[in-house]
Amino acid sequence: MGGSLPEGLIDLNAATRYDADLRQVPIDPAAIERAIDLAAGALADARAREDDAAALPCATADQPRELANLIRLAEASRYVGDLDRAEALFRDALERCAAPDLASYADFVLQHLGKCRLDRGDPAEAVTCFERALVLRRAKGDHVLIRFTQQALQLARTRVATTERGRDPA
Repeated sequence: MGGSLPEGLIDLNAATRYDADLRQVPIDPAAIERAIDLAAGALADARAREDDAAALPCATADQPRELANLIRLAEASRYVGDLDRAEALFRDALERCAAPDLASYADFVLQHLGKCRLDRGDPAEAVTCFERALVLRRAKGDHVLIRFTQQALQLARTRVATTERGRDPA
């Protein structure tokens, strides 16, 4: 979901790793801070020229990029704890994946929606999302994405089992 990055910006996927709760955490916080400063500076310069589009190269009428930005906005909402907004945005993104030119992104949306459902304390629904994502990712044959989804699915299944054990009047 992307192309080349503007000069000086970094690929956040390469600069982060996932923790036990499937949240991205920085590998090199200083590099991320520099990229944020660079992006903020570019945005300020563009706004001074009244040209927001110059600082937002991914905010285009290009539907895949628009979908990617919607997913990013939903993830940002999830990270700050606004799970209602995050889930609504993920569900909007999933609906958009019904369009033929966006169908190939459904696995990404399902993966992120599953993580949101985990955050909401609904591991059973997360399992459903991850299982659907896994089917799509296996069809794509991308072993890295398959592995991420398998890890997420295992975490969700473990949480389902833990939740069910907690309900047993042992």
